[in-house]
Amino acid sequence: MISTGRHMITRRHIMSAISGGVFVIAASLSPQMATAQETVKFGVSLPITGDMAEYGSFIRNGIELAIEQANADGGVDGKKIELVVEDSRSDPREAVLVAERFVANDEILLEIGDFTSSASMAAAPVYEAAGMAQIAPTASHPDYSGLGNNMVRVMAMQQAESQFLARWAAQDMGKAKIATIYVNNDWGVQANAAFVEEAKAQGVEVLTEEGITPGEKDFAAVVTKIKNMEPDAVFIAAQYAEMGAILGQSRRARLQTQFFNSGAPQSPELLELAGSAAEGIAAAALYFADNTDPVSRAFTEAYVAKHDVKPNLFAALGYDAGLIAVTGARAAGGERSAVAPAIFKLSGFQGATGGFDYTVSRDPVKAYARTTVRDGAWVMFD
Repeated sequence: MISTGRHMITRRHIMSAISGGVFVIAASLSPQMATAQETVKFGVSLPITGDMAEYGSFIRNGIELAIEQANADGGVDGKKIELVVEDSRSDPREAVLVAERFVANDEILLEIGDFTSSASMAAAPVYEAAGMAQIAPTASHPDYSGLGNNMVRVMAMQQAESQFLARWAAQDMGKAKIATIYVNNDWGVQANAAFVEEAKAQGVEVLTEEGITPGEKDFAAVVTKIKNMEPDAVFIAAQYAEMGAILGQSRRARLQTQFFNSGAPQSPELLELAGSAAEGIAAAALYFADNTDPVSRAFTEAYVAKHDVKPNLFAALGYDAGLIAVTGARAAGGERSAVAPAIFKLSGFQGATGGFDYTVSRDPVKAYARTTVRDGAWVMFD
C-alpha cells in the first residue's frame, strides 16, 4: 500500500488504473484500428460443387487473382477487398437464395456470378431490386442485359459466338449440310438458334436440330440418327460432360465429320473424357493461353505462377470480371447503386479476354480466335 497524504492507493487500485488506462488506450485506438481493418466485400455466387464445379473453380481462381492484385495495389479506397463465396451449384433456385442473402448483407457492395445464364437470369431480379451490380462472367444469353440496369455482362452475347462458328463452317470450310445438337436450357436453345439462323443465311442446309437433357449420358439414338443423314459437320452446344460423351459415342459409331463446339472451349476435362475423339474439333475462343497480347500474357504468367497450370477461357473471364468489379467499386464511393453505372462508362477496357467497350445496350463487343485440338492439346486452328 502506498500513502500519499490523505489518499491511500492499494495494488488493487494501481491494477485497476492500469487496466483502465489500457481500456482507454484500446478504445482510443480502436477507430484507427477498425479503419485499417475495414474491408469492402464482394459476393461471389458460383458452382463450387456439382456437375458445373470445374467451371466454377476456374472462374473463382480468376476472380481471386484479380482481387489479390487489386489488394496489392491499394484495394478500394485503401480498404482490403474480401470475397464472400457461396455455392449456387449453378442451380437457378439456389442462385436466387444466394442473391437474397447477399442483398440482405449491407456489407456486400456487389456480386460476381453466376456461371450459367439460367442461374444468372434467375437471380437478376433480386439484384436489380436492391440496386446491386450483378457482374456475370459467363452469362451469354441475349436477354440477360435487358433484365435491368445492374446486369453487367463480361462475356460476349451467345449470338456472336454461334454466328462466328456458322460463318467459319460455311465460308471457310465449305460445309453445306450441318446437323446440330444442343443442351435444352436457356443458353443451349439460344446458342443453337443463333447458329442455325446464320448457317441458313450462309446457304447451309440444316439437317436436324436435336435437343438433349443437361446431364444426359446416352446419346446413341441421336448419334445414329445424325450419322444416317451424312452431314458435312455437326454443331454441338454443350458443356464438357455432354460434349465429351457425344464425341466418344460418335467415334464408336464411326460418325466421321467435322465437329464444332460452343460451351467447352479449352476444357481439360473435355480432353480427358473424349480422349482422341476430341482431335480436330473446332471451337471459338475469347482467350487463348498462348496469346501474345500484353495483358493476356501477364494474366497467363501470373495464373501459372499461382496454380502451376495454364488458365482457360473461364479463368480469364473470372479475372476480367474481378477487374471490372474493382474498377466499378473504386468509382462508386461505397454506393451499391453507383457500381453498374460506373462500369458502363468504361472506355477502352483491357482484360485477359481482350479490349472492349460497352454498347448502348450494355453489351461488350469482343473478337474471337479459332482453336482446335491437336495431339491431345488445345492449339490455335490456323
